[in-house]
Amino acid sequence: MSQHPNPILEFDDVSKTFSQPVDFAGRIARVMTRNASKPVVNAVDRVSLSVSHGEVVGLVGESGSGKSTLGRIAVGLLQPSRGTVHWQGKPLEQLDNEASRRKQLAAQMVFQDPYASLNPRMRVVDIVGEAPVAHGLVQKKDKETYVADLLQKVGLDAAMLQRFPHQFSGGQRARIGIARAIAVQPQFLVCDEPVAALDVSVQAQVINLFMQLRAELGLSYLFISHDLGVVRHMADRVAVMYLGRIVEIAPTEELFLRANHPYTVMLLASMPVLDVGQRRAIPIAGEGTSMETIHSGCRFHSRCPHAVPRCQVDEPKLREVAPGHWSACHLNRQDD
Repeated sequence: MSQHPNPILEFDDVSKTFSQPVDFAGRIARVMTRNASKPVVNAVDRVSLSVSHGEVVGLVGESGSGKSTLGRIAVGLLQPSRGTVHWQGKPLEQLDNEASRRKQLAAQMVFQDPYASLNPRMRVVDIVGEAPVAHGLVQKKDKETYVADLLQKVGLDAAMLQRFPHQFSGGQRARIGIARAIAVQPQFLVCDEPVAALDVSVQAQVINLFMQLRAELGLSYLFISHDLGVVRHMADRVAVMYLGRIVEIAPTEELFLRANHPYTVMLLASMPVLDVGQRRAIPIAGEGTSMETIHSGCRFHSRCPHAVPRCQVDEPKLREVAPGHWSACHLNRQDD
């Protein structure tokens, strides 16, 4: 698959595996059967994806599909088991210590649960101001002024400097998490479900804040979300992830209007709508189709809206079905 032009971050055939812990009974069983292998979970499986300078790429998929793992690899919290991550065109393993440090500052993460990621024993001035002081971006004597400016930038009152996290609402804590992320002057943010736990009205405010910061600071985002409506509003391109793999990538409106992969079609069909009429059922090829059948082969075609036979290829590759639109599916719905 050709890469998007001018990438700030690029995944090249990246995989991440985790070994499951084995209890005492499992260790005895391994000795008795002489099986030395450990159970392995493939959280991310051969992902190739790029994010360009100033671009917002939405990453969607069901829980457990590997979205957060990929985001943590992007910011360096996890190391890939296979493949290469490129930062501004250079593989991370080829960066010297100083370049690696600059990359770590330039790529930051906004977490889903800001309360869990904020130290409850620290005041806001220290939560937000600790990193820029430690990395020499701000003098210690100027920390309060610097943090006050950041709080105003994210829509909070500078008088809140000395408060603790528990003294804020959920929306305010989300803004503190954003202020902490931009405090070290990053170029790239991984936003991992940043509005999932917020009320709808507060979600809209925080989404508008993300868009405002993107324009003001020239940020690039990898925006992870279950909410397809939010992704449609935020993203320039959307990547659909399933079982650790990218199964479709397309410009946002192209994906929502002409989804090609059956899994993407099902995701879009599951979006809540305000239509009070009866929903149309998605045809299923054959009666009594089991989940084992759905998760074999191409995994989706037994539930395809066109009721076609399952794909005979176990691992279909991404192919371009329209300009900039890539899909791991043998069908081309652009022609339908």
